[in-house]
Amino acid sequence: MSRSNYCDIVMLLEKIVIGKFGARPGFHEGHVIKSLLALSSEEAIGRKKLSKILGIGETSARSLIKRLYEMGLVKVDKIAGAILTDKGNNVVKVFDELLKVIPLNRDILGFNWDNTVLIVIKDLPPKSTTVTIIRDKAISVNAGAALILLYSNNKLVAPGVNVKDLHDKIVDVLQTYVSKYCSKECTLIYASIRTGEPLEIAGLKLGYEIIRHFCIRREYCD
Repeated sequence: MSRSNYCDIVMLLEKIVIGKFGARPGFHEGHVIKSLLALSSEEAIGRKKLSKILGIGETSARSLIKRLYEMGLVKVDKIAGAILTDKGNNVVKVFDELLKVIPLNRDILGFNWDNTVLIVIKDLPPKSTTVTIIRDKAISVNAGAALILLYSNNKLVAPGVNVKDLHDKIVDVLQTYVSKYCSKECTLIYASIRTGEPLEIAGLKLGYEIIRHFCIRREYCD
């Protein structure tokens, strides 16, 4: 799938969370992505169950389902709840291809971090996107710390950090995730996020924000 398709999906999600009359809804892009992923694994989900999955109120869950319906991503059965449409399934396929979030909770690299999550973006950033920009995005979602690595040509590179300075065990652990989730190249963000919401959803929000930044760079979407 071309990068322009990724950007089309990003813009679609942005439309879903635009609030009416300037007010933002009680959900963000991470909630939208998680709801679609949840719907892809079940035949139907009602607003009560969706609110529990997402950690938001039933009113916000109802509003989210309505937005998904308006965008043609779900159809709604009065008894069963929301059901993913073909268009919704296509969006899920894009995220399966582009983004993977692994909520780890415990620190697996020995940094003594809390609430850790590994975000795998299965592409490399455009040349104009620096590690500083990615870190800024991490801070915007309350990440207290983040290690950013790029995987390309069978090598892990940590801009600003000499990979040789990382303990061999750390490199081995990260390589395990690379071999599982990366085919050729990817961006890895290992972060500690201070959040009151489900860690996976916070990670999806961070992944979305980084991809969105990639997409506003012309060389990423041309």
